[in-house]
Amino acid sequence: MNILLINPPTLYRGFDHASLTKLDLNYPVTPYYERLWLSDRGKKGFTTFPGEHLGLQSLKSNLLQHHHSVDIINACLERHTTLYETLSTVAENEFDLIGFTGPQDVFAEVYWLANKIREKGFTKHITLGHDFATLNHELLLKKYKDFDSVIRGEGEHTIVKLASSLEKSSDLKAIDGLTFRLESTGEIISNKSRLPIQNLDDLPWVDRDDLGKVKRLHFSPSIYTKRGCPYQCSFCTTGMVAIREGIRGSNVWRKRSASKVVDEMEILSKNYKVKYLSIVDDLYLAKGKDGAEHALTIAEEMISRNLSIQYMIDCRIDSIDLNHFELLKKSGLNKVFVGVESGSENTLKYFRKGYNPKLIKEKLNILDSLSIEYLLGFIIFNPYETIEGLLQSLDLLKQLSVRDFELFLQSVRIYSGTQLHFALYNYNLIKGQFPFFKAIYVDQDVAQIKDLMKKISENSIKILKSKNSKEIYFRDAMYTIVLNALTDMINSVKIGADLNKVYDNLMLEINRI
Repeated sequence: MNILLINPPTLYRGFDHASLTKLDLNYPVTPYYERLWLSDRGKKGFTTFPGEHLGLQSLKSNLLQHHHSVDIINACLERHTTLYETLSTVAENEFDLIGFTGPQDVFAEVYWLANKIREKGFTKHITLGHDFATLNHELLLKKYKDFDSVIRGEGEHTIVKLASSLEKSSDLKAIDGLTFRLESTGEIISNKSRLPIQNLDDLPWVDRDDLGKVKRLHFSPSIYTKRGCPYQCSFCTTGMVAIREGIRGSNVWRKRSASKVVDEMEILSKNYKVKYLSIVDDLYLAKGKDGAEHALTIAEEMISRNLSIQYMIDCRIDSIDLNHFELLKKSGLNKVFVGVESGSENTLKYFRKGYNPKLIKEKLNILDSLSIEYLLGFIIFNPYETIEGLLQSLDLLKQLSVRDFELFLQSVRIYSGTQLHFALYNYNLIKGQFPFFKAIYVDQDVAQIKDLMKKISENSIKILKSKNSKEIYFRDAMYTIVLNALTDMINSVKIGADLNKVYDNLMLEINRI
């Protein structure tokens, strides 16, 4: 079988089908990952945004083991700025199976590409995978006829079975973890779930064909050490996939053996001259000794082999422990992404984070004391946010040593199938058609502030691109101005002032930098 796997460019976040039809899709758009590159430059001059797509690369490795031919189009790595650019690289008649991946944020792009590939005459099988597809498998196939199937959960074994069945023209009903449309009747068939892969060491190492390009573009090579997450944040898809597929207990969080992980790191270091890695686990360590044990074992193994490689991880704020992170630092840890989310206790409860805002500053002080750089995930706007909650988040931001002007401008995304989505739906706080939902904000003052701050973010990015992106002064100045702008807007609400005038004055100030 000749198989094509596609990771589309992330271009039109927030757009729906109707919006896409009105756009000139051949006109270059600044991709979301380019904006990440601007905001995520490390002190060493490269971004920690991973250029590799380990999911597709793992599928490829497994398919190659079963003697299939596999090509990957990673449009993010190729830095495509139009959908036509991606479409032009698809030689659709050469393939027997095309697979798409991507979260809900990029489904408009996935849908458009699949539709155009069909229009060009591709009549063979198109499948779709990712958390979003897993949580909405039947609805996607009912609504979008360009897709023939959805691979639910982990896809390494399922896609091999799918390719084999298509090659032999055999019944797809025997493939665990697959939902498909019956060609004869159009009926949607959901096969039984496939349990997650328990022994991750049985999987071949991911294909590294893109590694040279990743390094040339100054992106970070990546590696995974475990899969799954034992937590269930209300806005996140990862925990919900486990629930929907009937996965519980030890099946959720599975780990590669530490020695195998460090073996791969060692090969990457010696054979490919990799000096920096992004560890892209759903969650690298959880709170407590047991939750950190695997990470600590990897660190000890790296130290014992004298492995000269630095790395970045994702973790929760309540998993930061001085003794643990001293060891991680010694092994090469130099950057952490932490999902802080909010300075409001009510919002943290709403997100089901399970910790108090007072813990945030305490834990970040530990990273500061160890000189470990950190990026913070902040979701300052949500449909239930209040002016008081915004003030609490602002107070926290002003205490933190972070200078990224985009940090605090994020709004919670409504991912179909999450606990947050269900809650908003039950209270009629969602508008739009699947899967392009928008939340209705309870407090209209918060909604207006959100919309104006979004415009500020977009305009600031344009200005930043026109400047020297490495100019620290500019970024610091922008951070201060935007933070003060948010403060002014909140204060303006309290006195009944015109927020649009606050916005206009701010843009004049930004343009003068």
